[in-house]
Amino acid sequence: MRKGVLEAAVGGVMNKFKIQRRRDTFFFEELISDFIFESERRGFGAAVEEMGRKWGYLNSGTLLPDALKMVPPLFIINTVMKKVWQNLGLVEDIRAEKAGVTILLRTAGESVTRMIGPNRLTTGMYAGIISQLFGRTAVPLKAVQGRKRCEYTFGLREGRLGYAGRPRDAYMKLNKMPPAAGHTLKDALRTGIFRLSGNRIYFRGRLVTPVENTIFHLLGESGILRERIPCISHDFFSGVAKGKVGVEERLSLAKALFQVMGWGVFSIVMGRGTGMTIEIKNPPCSLAPSDNWDYLALTLLGYLWLIDRRLTFSGSRKSNRGVSFTYSFRHARRRPRQPAERESRRTGSRPRGLRSPAS
Repeated sequence: MRKGVLEAAVGGVMNKFKIQRRRDTFFFEELISDFIFESERRGFGAAVEEMGRKWGYLNSGTLLPDALKMVPPLFIINTVMKKVWQNLGLVEDIRAEKAGVTILLRTAGESVTRMIGPNRLTTGMYAGIISQLFGRTAVPLKAVQGRKRCEYTFGLREGRLGYAGRPRDAYMKLNKMPPAAGHTLKDALRTGIFRLSGNRIYFRGRLVTPVENTIFHLLGESGILRERIPCISHDFFSGVAKGKVGVEERLSLAKALFQVMGWGVFSIVMGRGTGMTIEIKNPPCSLAPSDNWDYLALTLLGYLWLIDRRLTFSGSRKSNRGVSFTYSFRHARRRPRQPAERESRRTGSRPRGLRSPAS
């Protein structure tokens, strides 16, 4: 924001890329990384890589300005992509080289990998981007991933990936942010709710990273570890939203956090002992042909467990104005025991299990 790249609106963040504006969202990098970590260690690595590939392909195909599509792919990666991603704090460095039908990609300090180390989401994402830019299918041949530096090797094969997505005009129209009253990301930075350090934003010491929202729709559509999403979310927010505060304060924080991070204009309607509904106007829509809000809805459920562990996600409803999530109380007060969970990301220890939400 200091460099004028991002412009805050109520419920949205606009990325004023040199040639065209586009909407960005922010998300807790540690939270999505936790989910990717557990998904891959439970045997869903190939599916995670495929989601990354589709995400990268649609992003670079739909959102890359037409004028840049005439520029050599290596220039786009080494100059345009590098500058934009560095400004947004997504990487510290990125550089690609081409030798025949082989692409060598080196990165430093890349998002997600800096949190959990080796993962197939970023491998797939780069494969999708390279496939789109070079007009041929990029096959991952080797990936050496460290938290500080990574090196990827891709082979170019004949044929193109066949992912269908929304037309650019439709995507831009769906993600347009009309004027609204309320707090913005700029307000959160001004008041100290969020802290800007260099080109990275933090909330209570946790990194908040800009991300194009399609990946969350793809995660929801996949159905991977659906039952684990709120558990992982609850573990994360238990560390972020500490302290004994009332229900209103908890709900106000949830509303403020997701709204200033660009997930739309939030309102929460409480039922009389039946649960609650979260209504979101102008939520960020996907590059894919349709939207799936399950990942966001279940992530919010994990946060709501800080208030009452009996809450369960009942369903979502789409409208012309946005989307709403309904949460109701389950009759059984006791949740099934969860199996042994993910290994420690930082120590590499054996799985010890995530905490269940406290009663």
